[in-house]
Amino acid sequence: GETTVEGSFAWADEQITEGLTPNTYSFNVRFTPANATHYSTADCAVGVTVNKAQQTISWQSSFEDLNVHSEVILSATAQTAVRFAVSDTAVATITGDRLRFLKAGTIDVVAIAEGSDLYEEVADTIKGIVIARIDPVVSQWPSATLTYGKTLTGVVLSGKSDIEGTFQWGESVTEEDLAAVKTAETYTYDVKFVPADGEQFNTLYGKATITIVEATQTISWENAP
Repeated sequence: GETTVEGSFAWADEQITEGLTPNTYSFNVRFTPANATHYSTADCAVGVTVNKAQQTISWQSSFEDLNVHSEVILSATAQTAVRFAVSDTAVATITGDRLRFLKAGTIDVVAIAEGSDLYEEVADTIKGIVIARIDPVVSQWPSATLTYGKTLTGVVLSGKSDIEGTFQWGESVTEEDLAAVKTAETYTYDVKFVPADGEQFNTLYGKATITIVEATQTISWENAP
């Protein structure tokens, strides 16, 4: 404080040394003048406001290299209980302390430390968590054998994969390629496997082997007996 004479201020209330919870208090302050011969001590009341303390959230969970089949155990600590939330429940859900993914995408995960009589509520966000699709397993790419004179137009691409989906011609295969009559030889064409569930699985690209075999000729006699 300020005075017109030299001296010192000190708390006059003994309870000021006790731990104070957030609230507004009134305490007595005593001014003791340096020259006690000419001046007497003086007491006055002052208002003291104790605010709630700020919390710090510490994460223990890792959000690296995630895909749609990953599962994250959410763990974070603060001075009070912590709860969690996600920015997009169409991409991920939280059940208890487990974060599970419904499809590929990008989300934010929020840890919220609850407010209390002693602490302010606080939130900490992990932004831009990427959930990737996974690759299906194609154990057999399409192949076919055609007789010379046939075209690719009528070929139904079939192969084997661990999930449902369709095999399709790749973007490099043109309508002219499909309609062309090829000589007897073995050819490779770009194909792709398109999963039925495109939210969780990537499209895979591979090669189809098409073998053209020689046609069997038919001899017709003109001078029949």
